[in-house]
Amino acid sequence: MQKKIDIQHYFVHYKLSKKISRGNSMPKIVNHEKYKTEILAKCVDILARRGYSAVSMREIAAELDVSTGTLYHYFATKEDIFKELVKFVLNKDIEELQIHSKGDLGQTLETRIESLFQMVQAREAYFQNLLYIICDVSRLKNHEEEKSLIADTIKEYVHIITKHLGVTNPALNRILISVILGTVVQRILDSEAISLSETSDVVKDFLSILLSNSFTF
Repeated sequence: MQKKIDIQHYFVHYKLSKKISRGNSMPKIVNHEKYKTEILAKCVDILARRGYSAVSMREIAAELDVSTGTLYHYFATKEDIFKELVKFVLNKDIEELQIHSKGDLGQTLETRIESLFQMVQAREAYFQNLLYIICDVSRLKNHEEEKSLIADTIKEYVHIITKHLGVTNPALNRILISVILGTVVQRILDSEAISLSETSDVVKDFLSILLSNSFTF
């Protein structure tokens, strides 16, 4: 049995890398973390399109064009994929926000708001897919661990926005997240309804009014 598993793992590496030299029978070293990340990135689209509750591990593997053994080598269950996906998404969003903000701590609040919305706008389809997955998972029964993970992730996003904008009022940061998600949802229903740049302008005007009235951030 152990020998069979070892052989399977060898071909897992072959299947994923697809970088076997034609003149060399020895496979190149596989960067497991890199391939795991690539799988997770592709799973965002797969789970959004097929539905988290409906798609099976076998179907996910087929979409990825890998064997089920390959997929199980990296993830024991579909739930494990979701858990790892949440971590991957959160880290990716932090990186993207840093890129759009250009790491300039001297930015004005208005500029930081713009960079936040620009990041979302640049990855709008990606955020729409995340919402599909979150909504699908949230309505499932007996999946409390996944729901708890979603709640914790939302709290982490509040923390990220707090750090990025320098706005320490947690209620205001939650409202900003609601505005962003609401705009993304509205554009799913009607892409011509409102743009993220328009929402950004409204938010900047709103915060400007609050600032002029000495609202506590």
